[in-house]
Order: sequence, then structure tokens, then C-alpha cells
Amino acid sequence: MKKKHTIYLINGFGGPNFCFAGAEEVYRNAGYNVHILKTVNFNTCKPHKLCDSVWKEIDNLDEGFNDYSIVGYSYGGVISMMMLQRIIKAGHELPASVVTISSPIAAPTLLGAAFGYYDTIDLRQLSKFPEGIVHNIVSEEDKLVHADLARLKYANVHICKFQKKALVNHLLGYLPKTHKYIVDHILKYHVSRQHP
Repeated sequence: MKKKHTIYLINGFGGPNFCFAGAEEVYRNAGYNVHILKTVNFNTCKPHKLCDSVWKEIDNLDEGFNDYSIVGYSYGGVISMMMLQRIIKAGHELPASVVTISSPIAAPTLLGAAFGYYDTIDLRQLSKFPEGIVHNIVSEEDKLVHADLARLKYANVHICKFQKKALVNHLLGYLPKTHKYIVDHILKYHVSRQHP
């Protein structure tokens, strides 16, 4: 029996992992193996500490860094990008895709600027990322935040039409329809390219 492609879901700042229940079902129904990172549940640690925890958790799983994609929501998207930097440096197998949903990658939020939560993301290192591996689902509000990343030729930016109200827009990162979009428009193509 063919091994299933694994999707690692990384939560946002202080978010409860049970909010990913609908998303998890979407990926399972599409035939993927899903793992919600337990070390990120309700977590508000700085990114390098979260990155260390996520790395250890994935490394200790049977699936590990083999035949996988990473989907990070909000602050989890920052951790996803840091993970990709670390994966490249370690020479591990690259994920088929790294998807970030409404993540403050190119510019810090007020919270991040005040407490230094995003000071460890190095945009210069993005130039080392393989072409087409990074995908960002952004809202109209988030376009400014993602401006630097969107200009990079090797980052595919998928625009999902989120509503403009900030709270509603933020919560859409948990909704099954957002993850169905990822399955249909990103994973379906990029995972199948690895497994013709």
C-alpha cells in the first residue's frame, strides 16, 4: 500500500488546536495523513523556541521529514517559514509545499514589533528557497504585509477572497473552505508533481 502524503498543521498565536478539527477532516477526506502539531497548542513562545519544539516533534514521528507539506496559520506561518530555513540548512528532504495563511511574514504586527516575536525571520534567506515551494493565502488586508514576499519570483501567491473585517478574516484560517482551497489549488498539483 502506498504511503500517504503527510500534512503538518501549525497553529496561530495562542490558538487552540481543536479549531483545526474541520480542516483535519478536509485533508483526511482528500486522502492525506494529517498531524496537528501538539507543541503549538495555546503556545505563545517566541518563534525560535516554537521552531525547536516543532522540529523535535516532527523528527520523533514515524512520518518525520518524508513526503510531507507544512500548512501554517497566522503565527504558525512564521514558524513554517523558519522551519523551511532550518530544513534547507539541515539538508533534509524538502516539503512539497509550505503554505501560510494570513501570516505576518514580511512585516511585523504591532504585537510582534513590541515583543520581538518576528525578529528571527530573515527575509534575505528567502532567496535560498526553492522556486515554487512557498505559497501564501492572503486576504486583501494582508496584501501589504506580504508585499515583500509577493515580489519574489519563486513564491507563488494564491489569493483567497477573504472578507475584509479583521476578526472575521483572521478566523477564516480555521474554516474548512480555506483548507479545501489549499487541497484543490495547491496540494493537488504540487504533491502530484512529486508523485506522478
